[in-house]
Amino acid sequence: MTPGRYREAADGGSYIVYGDQRDSGAGLATSEVGGSERLRFVVNVARDGDAGSLHARLKNVSGREIRFPQGLDVRAEVWRDGSPWREIPLVDPQKLTLAPDEEVSLSELFVFEGPGQYSSKGWVEIELL
Repeated sequence: MTPGRYREAADGGSYIVYGDQRDSGAGLATSEVGGSERLRFVVNVARDGDAGSLHARLKNVSGREIRFPQGLDVRAEVWRDGSPWREIPLVDPQKLTLAPDEEVSLSELFVFEGPGQYSSKGWVEIELL
């Protein structure tokens, strides 16, 4: 692994169909094959009662320490019916490093804006030491 700064895109995400009366489906929205060997990174959207929830899970698989100089700041997007809808930052300003094989999770709630298919994507800036 070459030290440096990288913008890591999520390896995968999910979707949920939210309706007035019921949810009619959920599943995998995106999956990158042959992604980075620095970070395993997924961003998932789900229903949490009457709200939506967005979750990011990151695992350092680089064998080196990863640093977040300003704290962990995952830029997550929720898409609605195939178009960008809302950016929801998932932030932990106290999380400055991720040791080899260490895993961290972040989550945030949001309010649905009516029926539709909601999916997720994300990215994070890292510094590989």
